Amino acid sequence: MSTIKCSCGEYINKYNITDYYDLDPVNQGVLHLKYRCPRCRRSSERFMSKKSWEIYTNKQSREVNKVNQISNKKLEPISDKEYDSFKKSLRKIKLSSELSKTDN
Repeated sequence: MSTIKCSCGEYINKYNITDYYDLDPVNQGVLHLKYRCPRCRRSSERFMSKKSWEIYTNKQSREVNKVNQISNKKLEPISDKEYDSFKKSLRKIKLSSELSKTDN
């Protein structure tokens, strides 16, 4: 299976495809894909077989479904302990940013 990768190294998912053309509609062989990299914002293009494209998009759909299943699980309410821990971590971040400003 082929993957789409930008020259900067970022993998391109199906949501970054801006346009695609079927170059051989009779034989349904080759697609011309245009994409924009989410990392470097470079626009580029690539040729891919239609079969590879279908496998590529179906695989990504399964991955998105897994993420949605995980995020849709019922979350328990935030406990007081978690809340206090979060507040302490925010204070540490605030203190460290204030210290770094005074060092400069």
